[in-house]
Amino acid sequence: MDKKISTSENGKQLMEIIIGEDEFQVYHKKAYNKLKKDIQLPGFRRGKVPYPMAIKAYGKALEADAMEIASQEEFQKVVEQDKINLISQPSIIDIIRENGAIKFKVEYEIYPSIVLTDYKGITLDEPTHTVTDEEIQEDITKILNAKGDIVESDVIEDENHVITADFVELDSETKEPVEGAESKEDHFYLNNEKIDTNLVDALLTHKTGDTVIYEFEHEGGHDGEDNPDLEGQHSHFYNVTIKQVQKIVPKELNEEFIKEYSDGRFDNEDDFKEEIEFQLQEQWDQKSKELLEQQIVTKLVNDNEFDVPEAFVKNALDQMIGNFQQQFGQAPQFKNADSQALRDEFRPMAVQNVKWELIRNSIVENEGIKVEDYDIEQLANKEAERTGQTPEQLIEVIKNNDQVQSSILAKKAMEFIMDFAITNEVDFEDID
Repeated sequence: MDKKISTSENGKQLMEIIIGEDEFQVYHKKAYNKLKKDIQLPGFRRGKVPYPMAIKAYGKALEADAMEIASQEEFQKVVEQDKINLISQPSIIDIIRENGAIKFKVEYEIYPSIVLTDYKGITLDEPTHTVTDEEIQEDITKILNAKGDIVESDVIEDENHVITADFVELDSETKEPVEGAESKEDHFYLNNEKIDTNLVDALLTHKTGDTVIYEFEHEGGHDGEDNPDLEGQHSHFYNVTIKQVQKIVPKELNEEFIKEYSDGRFDNEDDFKEEIEFQLQEQWDQKSKELLEQQIVTKLVNDNEFDVPEAFVKNALDQMIGNFQQQFGQAPQFKNADSQALRDEFRPMAVQNVKWELIRNSIVENEGIKVEDYDIEQLANKEAERTGQTPEQLIEVIKNNDQVQSSILAKKAMEFIMDFAITNEVDFEDID
């Protein structure tokens, strides 16, 4: 048996194998033994037809079967001998009989060979922020509003109101209701950062029963269509009829409220504010950590050039689009979204995710990073507090869950890179 392997630009490999005539006879006999139980000829019982007679009667079928068996087994021998790390189903793209020998070609993808650039001592910008008194007061105000009493009102005096309203889409030119448009009820709190400021401005000072026109401004194709005319800034208009106005009366910040809200941990304003400051600082620190990790991923992905296996990209795309459709598939603007257009849009992100995972796996292997017993115990104790299960139960679950083990390795690899990184403190506003 002779073989030749070539690699194409997209990371796929092509293996050409030639099997001599004598070697092929072995597979011819295998094909006969595989089929003989079903071979039947006049004068012979089923399964008892001699090999020479079977060749005369079923020569083409036996040869086709023999060629298939030979290509599969000989390819598998090479894979095992050369320790080829396949990551996709091999595909036989050509097989011929020539001068008694068999020649065939197999295309397949392998795990890429990655020679990493230096990932120790990379320079990162670390965003820092110290929580201010204004932030603490804002957060306390949100808490007092969230725990406040809701009372009926008529007029929307400020943003501290909950509104129930009907929305009907209007023609952008005539400002008349769109033909066939249905009225849709919504219930929302005005003092919410997710609420469009145009809607807030349109409703302020109005009362129950009033109808106002609301302009919803957005970028790109609102209807999910691949239409160049939809690029840029666009507006949709709605009649908003106020059905109910409720005012939030915030709680008073006093010893009684602090005790109740903190489950008895605090009983005075100073300690309560200190706890709020600690929580807010934790949020800023977590945001800083996430931005540092994003920098690491971006830098290492950009610094390491190698072909990303298409099989991995396809799997990543399938998962991303599945998650997207599950979450947003019923939204009007995405209901008729073109599947191929989504794949094209998500592809750069899928390639980056796959590339980062391959880089991270190489770092784990290079540095001998492993999941240790203390990693499992630490996670089990943390999850036990959250779920109410015992740490012992969770330890067994974690040990038998490959996905959880992979997430532990991913976390440890990131921490390893971070430990060796050189960081420069900057303001959050200076991070691109």
